Amino acid sequence: MENKNKLENIVKFVSRRTGADIITGSRRTDVTDARALYYKIALKDTRASMNVIGKIVGKSHATVIHTRNNVFPLIEQ
Repeated sequence: MENKNKLENIVKFVSRRTGADIITGSRRTDVTDARALYYKIALKDTRASMNVIGKIVGKSHATVIHTRNNVFPLIEQ
């Protein structure tokens, strides 16, 4: 339960800072970039599973894994 509250706070923080509603199913670049930022923070700061992290924003664990493997390296360059 604690992880869920923490994840919801991360969603609010990222949405507020980026101006993008990351819970929508939008595939616009600004939304997907903001969602990737949420995944990065959530994976680093919580012990929640990828399934739970994705479910909070309406995505599957596979989306979180894909973002971790393919988008995070681009962010870190």
